[in-house]
Amino acid sequence: MTAAPLPAGDTKKRFTNRARAWLPEGRALPEGTWRRRHAMIVRFALIQAIAIGLYGYSQHFSIGDCLSESGVVAVPALLASLDVASRRLRTISSTVSLMFACAVAVDFAHGVTEAHFLFFVMIGIRSRASRTASRSARSSTGRSRTRPRR
Repeated sequence: MTAAPLPAGDTKKRFTNRARAWLPEGRALPEGTWRRRHAMIVRFALIQAIAIGLYGYSQHFSIGDCLSESGVVAVPALLASLDVASRRLRTISSTVSLMFACAVAVDFAHGVTEAHFLFFVMIGIRSRASRTASRSARSSTGRSRTRPRR
């Protein structure tokens, strides 16, 4: 037995409400969510530092070049992992690490056009991790964190 279809107006209203709940509000992510996402970005940046060095070596760059270029990617990522730094500084450092990884990859790839697209991948990763809290975000008590509309 199937349920009777909802009137078109109810479906549209429900869709609109769901879309509004999904959209970001423009406030900062809750601390726990930010920490989880940031830790993922830092791990990714450190893995890239290692991978960049190996890729450079496979492209017949010297070990010194590979280590120094890997260091350029790793140092900001390591700074981003320090709990004593502010949230803003840590976010900027992880972003700088990802962007340096793009630049070094292009250098090690001898400037081929396809290597430049890594930049767009990093922008997507960074923006996904930095998304603001949505209207449907819930606190640990289960109550909505949003303010009532006026």
